[in-house]
Amino acid sequence: MRSSGAKYLNPNQIREKLKVADELRAAGKPIHEVSRLLGITDSTLYNWRKRYLGDRLDKDAQIAALRDENRRLRRMVKSLASMSDRRMQLTGTGDSKS
Repeated sequence: MRSSGAKYLNPNQIREKLKVADELRAAGKPIHEVSRLLGITDSTLYNWRKRYLGDRLDKDAQIAALRDENRRLRRMVKSLASMSDRRMQLTGTGDSKS
């Protein structure tokens, strides 16, 4: 059974506290001080971040990975186009239509 002094917050209230936590962290406050100021434990803060911001963090990581792959593919296409141009120059093909 849970203690009667426990405070339950709805998801919107938790997200608001997480925004405040992010602002405090950006200002250079350590996690234990942020948790104390919010009236929660360090582990609660970490659990909230994982639960309520995990999707956002996962999407950010996916976007970064897709950007990296896009850069890699663009370099490959550029390299292949360059090789094709050189081949055409050497063989003399592609200049005139038969």
